[in-house]
Order: sequence, then C-alpha cells, then structure tokens
Amino acid sequence: MAVKKQVKNEVVKDEAPKNETPASYSPQAAVLSKAEQMKANLDAQPKVRIHIPLERGEKKGAVMHFCINGYRLSYPKGAMVDVPEQVAQMIAERLDIELSTRSQSLDYQDKERKDALNN
Repeated sequence: MAVKKQVKNEVVKDEAPKNETPASYSPQAAVLSKAEQMKANLDAQPKVRIHIPLERGEKKGAVMHFCINGYRLSYPKGAMVDVPEQVAQMIAERLDIELSTRSQSLDYQDKERKDALNN
C-alpha cells in the first residue's frame, strides 16, 4: 500500500513502503525520466555551430546518431549544425578517435601500400 507524503499542503509523490514495489513503477518510466532530464539539460546548454564531415563513401543525408542517458539525437552529416556544448565535445572526441585509429592502422601497413593510400 502506498503512503502519500504531504509537504506544505502539496502532495509530493506516492512512495512505497520499504520492501514493496509500487504498482505504477515501470523500468520504461524510469528510463523515460532520465531521457527527459537529459533533454532538459541539453536544451539549457549554450549551442555550438559545428560541421560534421561525411565519411569516405557516404552521401549527403547520412546521419550521426547519439544516445545519452536514453535521449536519442540525430544530426545530418556534411552540414553545419547547432548542437549543445556537450554534444559538440562528444562529436569532437568521436572524430578524433576515428582519425587516430585510421592513422595508427596506416602506420602498421607496409610502405608501398601506405604510399598508394596517400596518393
């Protein structure tokens, strides 16, 4: 049985007694709540204008996807977009990791193949 708490004549929320799960609890609602909180957090951040480059072989219209605490974001590649600062940092980190991985893979290839790829 849920017990209602009142503070200054306002019902705050239903709380289940210890060792009892409220009937209205659902894992989907908990995830949705985190996603809503993240959306509010990102909406409050200053926006940064960035360019998300297309990868080799991608056509205009390709999309970069993110999921942060259950909140899904999608941004078009090959275009200038306004994104929250946190997302801009994530994109920069992702692109830096991809660039360093490509660079390292070239370092391990033989010289002829490396020269052919650079031309």
